[in-house]
Order: sequence, then structure tokens, then C-alpha cells
Amino acid sequence: MEKGIKRIKWTGEGQVVSNYSIPNVKVTIKADQFVYFQVSEWADDTTKAEKEKNIFWNFQSYKPRKSILETIRLGNQKYGIKLPKKLCGPYSYYLEASIPNLKYSKKAGLALGGWCESKIIKSKWCNVIDGPDISNSNVFSYGETIHLNVDTEGLNGHKNLIIDIYRNNGKEGELIKVYTSVDVNDGEINLAISDTFTWFGKIKEIKDVEQFYIKVKNPITKRYIPNSNDEIIHGRFLKIKKKIEPSIPKPPTNVTAFKIGEPEKYMKNGGHCNFKKIILYEDNEPVTIFDEGKFNQQVSGKDRFITVKQIHYDFDKFNIRQDAKNTIDDITKFLLESPYLPVEIGSHTDCRGTDEYNDKLSHKRAQTIVDSLVKSGVDVGRISAKGYGKTRLLHFGENISDEQS
Repeated sequence: MEKGIKRIKWTGEGQVVSNYSIPNVKVTIKADQFVYFQVSEWADDTTKAEKEKNIFWNFQSYKPRKSILETIRLGNQKYGIKLPKKLCGPYSYYLEASIPNLKYSKKAGLALGGWCESKIIKSKWCNVIDGPDISNSNVFSYGETIHLNVDTEGLNGHKNLIIDIYRNNGKEGELIKVYTSVDVNDGEINLAISDTFTWFGKIKEIKDVEQFYIKVKNPITKRYIPNSNDEIIHGRFLKIKKKIEPSIPKPPTNVTAFKIGEPEKYMKNGGHCNFKKIILYEDNEPVTIFDEGKFNQQVSGKDRFITVKQIHYDFDKFNIRQDAKNTIDDITKFLLESPYLPVEIGSHTDCRGTDEYNDKLSHKRAQTIVDSLVKSGVDVGRISAKGYGKTRLLHFGENISDEQS
């Protein structure tokens, strides 16, 4: 006997971003406005009286599931939620609905994300984690640990932003250091920089006091992220005097403050491309979940997860065809439910065309899938594209059909 809520859905009220949403899996909403949800399907044995009971709505972090906001509504009432711009980005939350104290009751839920334009709101240089901005009152020494705090919008959940440190030379700036794999937690970057000693040796004709600033790059778009005035220079200015404090250089660390266009034109004869294998890694051990058209969940046992068709591309194209979207949705759903598994998306081509061309084409097509998964909320820091070109052929010879390619 099954009772309770089988499925919830968006009511149509409020704005959602369809490109970043997956039916019955994830809803991505626009920032700073209420979006409403309701029960769309009940378990078969739920009575009319039970459907009129109170519904417990639980807004949670995705994994691990921890409650953030709990609300009670009547069964026929809708539930509204809104996300501030600071909490929008790749990070996924989870909205769950259930009938409390109902025996055999099912729960239903959706992944929930927020979207807005990516922006840097403000930044500061501190001597402690998320401390007061002392860039105007303090001059650091090379070798001291310096804490960078950046408030953002539309970037929450990123795991691999890039921060470029520039020396202010009065011109276009001089790139001194590049920090990668920078996290955004709760809309903030908190980076402890302990290797400023290494900056010293990179500066020619060093001044008594040098000024530095930052640029923040999104590795997906490969563009610097602006502020509200469309400026890409932030953190004006960190000041460091010509003095070295004895220290052991350490890699920068992400810390958490405790708080209440046109695609590139390719050569002809590229043929079609399909995914031969998708491999996940758990505890550094490879686990094949997609092999020769079979999508197997072997992470927790030998049971098959779901069978899908191979993904094909049109001639001389690397955009995702309409008939592949359901397959991509299946993969996205699996990855969202397993957020800690790193993933390689590998693709290959047929034998037509040159090796160099096919290597480049297969990588481009794999990257298209990676970009699609990232837009749907999969963490870009754990997913990569690999093009195998003609090295793993399914069919040999030049006279092959489109179905074989």
C-alpha cells in the first residue's frame, strides 16, 4: 500500500529558466521572485480525506540533505520559494513535500536551483577570514597570509573559478599569479593566500610599496566576471611593502567563514560521433556506467540503471540533436543524484577524415555534452571532456552508413 505524494510540479507562477531545468528532475528559477509549487500526482491508495491534510514542505541542501526552511500548507495550497541572487548559481537545493504522520506515506521532491547574471558585488582584503577590509589602513609584507573575500551573484556552488592577481603598473596591469579551483560557498569567495612570498621574485624593479588587484574568470565562458558597472578589475588595491616575512609558502586554500556565439566551422567528412563509454571514479576506482549504448549503474551493485541509445551528431555539426536530449537528461539526473563522483565524458568518431580533424571534432562534441550537463547543475569541477577521435572505432572501412557512423 502506497499513500502520500508521488510528484510535485511548478504551478506556472513565477519565472523559471527552461534551458537549465529538467522536467520532473530540476527546476531553475530566476532570482528575487517567488516561484510556486504544488502536488501534481498522488500515490494510488491516497484517499480524498488524506489529500486534504496538511502538507509538510521542506527546503533542503541537496547532499547531504539538511533542512533549511520548513513550512506547513494545506493540501490544496501552493508553496512559494524565492532565492536571492547571492545564492544563485550551479549549486542545487532540494524541495520536498510529504504528509506528516501518514502511514506508508511517500515523499516527492525536485532539485531546485537559482539563476541570475554572474557578477562580482564587492571584494576586500583582510588579515583574518572574512574580517574587516584593511586595504586602505594596512600595508602587508610578502610572506604574510592574506585573506581575500569576494561577494558574488549567480556563482554559488562553483568549484573552479580562476583568480588572476595583477600588479598595478599604471598601464594594462602585469599578471603576477593565477589561482585555480576557487570555491564559491553561500555566494562568497574566501581565499587564504599564504604564498605571497613567491610574488616577490616575479616583480621587476620592485617599488617600496606595490599595489595589486584581481580579476575573476569563469572557466566555462573563459571570460572575466564584471561588477554592476561592467568593470572586470576588483579588489583595488592590495598594498604590499618591500619587506619579506619569513614563512613557508603554502598553496592557497578555500575557507568558509562561519556566519549566522557561432560554433567553429570544421572540415568536411567529419562523419557522426557517438559516445562509446562514460566512466565514473569512486575511491579512485573506475566504474563504467555507459558502455556501447548501455547505461549501467554499477556504483552500488550490479543492477542495471537504464538502457539508452547511442548519441549521434549530424554531419559537420557538434550541436546536440533533439533525439539525444532524453539521453542527456538521464545522465544529468544520475549525476545530480551522485554529486561527489568525478566524471569523464569520452567521445569518438568514425574512420572518415584525418586523425587531427577527428581528434579535434570528437573533443568538441564531448565538450558540448559537458557544457550541457554543467548548465543543468552538474559541478564543472568534477566533469571533463575527452575526444578519442578514430582511436576506438566501432566499424572499419570508408564505406559505412550514417547508422553505423
